[in-house]
Amino acid sequence: MTDNIFTPDAELRIVRYDATQILPLTWSADDCTQCAFVGRVEVGGRDYDQCQAHVLLGGTYHILTQLFDTKTHKQVAVEGISADMDTRCTRPLFSLVRPAVSNRYYGYCAMGASVYAKAVGAMKVVDEAVTSLLDHIRVGRPRTFVDKTLIESKSEKGPDGSMTKTYYAFGEADDTIFSMNPGDEGASKIQTSQSDLKADENASAINTGLRLLSIACGFGNGYFSWEAHTGLKTAKEVAADNSQLMRSIHSHENALRKSIVRLVNGMADACRNIKGEAVPYGDVTVDFDDSIISDTQSAREMAMSEVGAGIMAPWEYRRRFYGETSNEAKANVPEQQGGAFDMLGDGLA
Repeated sequence: MTDNIFTPDAELRIVRYDATQILPLTWSADDCTQCAFVGRVEVGGRDYDQCQAHVLLGGTYHILTQLFDTKTHKQVAVEGISADMDTRCTRPLFSLVRPAVSNRYYGYCAMGASVYAKAVGAMKVVDEAVTSLLDHIRVGRPRTFVDKTLIESKSEKGPDGSMTKTYYAFGEADDTIFSMNPGDEGASKIQTSQSDLKADENASAINTGLRLLSIACGFGNGYFSWEAHTGLKTAKEVAADNSQLMRSIHSHENALRKSIVRLVNGMADACRNIKGEAVPYGDVTVDFDDSIISDTQSAREMAMSEVGAGIMAPWEYRRRFYGETSNEAKANVPEQQGGAFDMLGDGLA
């Protein structure tokens, strides 16, 4: 930046900060007017801890920048870094993005809370269920007990003249094969023991915890599930009739919309006052895509059914999922394939 009134060559970009890097300075119940941001930067080949405060001075926002040595933590002056930059902007150049979740830890804080904040108990249930599964797997390993008479041993004479018998170890099988004293005559000299893994009970406990987690996060019942042969998975398709999930989505969208509008207005104000660009004033609107969330495989299956029903042409399917142009897709569809689809469509009709 320079000291000129306008700096057309200035580069304006949006920087994302994690919640741990944000320090609100002045805020009310639903707005933050002054804020500081901390992070690690490199200047002249050296790393510094940077603190930038966006404060209102004389009716406009100033960016106050301070650099600190990463080892001594003492403030240092670095050439080329402006300690006080007047942006000449009256609108804030930052926006705090918060989910639509009440902060139950500090009700008057400018910071929000995670969507998992109310799900700590549910996460503990899942953790305990998984731990139980692992414990049963450990104790459920088969253990073999071998009569000592079948194990090679050696006798050594001790300093006091007594004889000590030592049995040879089993090597890598030390934790699954054990020795046992001889039993009664006719008793089995090798015995195997294995406890029940309780696989079904543990799987049910894990799924119960995941359902509680889904509900506590506002995703609806059954959004997370776990199966023994596939592991953890999310719902293949988010159904439109999942009212809890859709309500949560709209709530988060309303909260996010305010942050986006504020950030866009701030960027426009910076373009006008710093770069001197003639950015027009106007209302900013944000429209979210509320279509059903589905994976690629589900989308392919749906499209194939539409091709079979004659709703979608085969070349449209190739254009959508193979990235081909309309002419390329039409040329790559075999004639007999198109006829087969046409006959299938006629039959379904």
